[in-house]
Amino acid sequence: FRGLFANSEDLDKAFLNAHFKNNDGNLYKCPGGASMQNGAGGYELQTNKDASDYSDILDFINVLNNTPEATFKNEIEKVLNIDEILMYVACNVLLGAWDDYWVLAKNYYFYHDLSTDLFNYIPHDFDGSLGTDWYHGNIAHGNVYDWSPNSGRPMVENLLAVPEYRDRYTHYLMMLCMFPFSLEAMEPEIDRTADMIRNILISDPYWGWQTSDFDDAFDHSIPRGNVKFGMKEYIELRQNSALEQLEPVGPFIKELKREPL
Repeated sequence: FRGLFANSEDLDKAFLNAHFKNNDGNLYKCPGGASMQNGAGGYELQTNKDASDYSDILDFINVLNNTPEATFKNEIEKVLNIDEILMYVACNVLLGAWDDYWVLAKNYYFYHDLSTDLFNYIPHDFDGSLGTDWYHGNIAHGNVYDWSPNSGRPMVENLLAVPEYRDRYTHYLMMLCMFPFSLEAMEPEIDRTADMIRNILISDPYWGWQTSDFDDAFDHSIPRGNVKFGMKEYIELRQNSALEQLEPVGPFIKELKREPL
């Protein structure tokens, strides 16, 4: 027996080449303290280390924090992939992934794609989600517009202060809760994965849990560890709670394309 392993993709030049049109930009790892506030640190350059040029992220932080409200929307769209991060925040709040940027200012990468000249948010490390909680305290019912118990996260706070972005974020939450983030959509895959690993897991002499703990953790909390809600229990509670909180929003235009006559 060798154990159960997760096969994760490294965030390196190969990853950038697979997911972006250009892989020559600066990739920053943000393992902790990277709040994007003025003067904050925690940005570890992963590419172009010989040049060691941090001017692009410093310029971004300046735009994010110091642009006047009247011109903020216009300027931030020149440096950040807005739709990408709004969709990420919506997904993250529904998943209850508290070990992230909005709560703890950690566990993400930030890539400057030279083909668009925009920064892109790349999340990782989602083990603290779907009902587990060491820190947040209200993952299933927390306010989707003010989800973090911590302030000083301008990459969310300043974006959600823009009415158009807030409406777009609301739209993404609504869209996700309509099916992808629902027990109806997720339960078959949860059950399939559980059936695949159950016998292997319980044969692990170093696991230290009971078979009943494994099965119970899908439906309700268990008395030890950080499982505050069962996975399925959490999904249902979070979906219903989020839907109850959504602000009224009408349709919005994301992009216009004009075809020649």
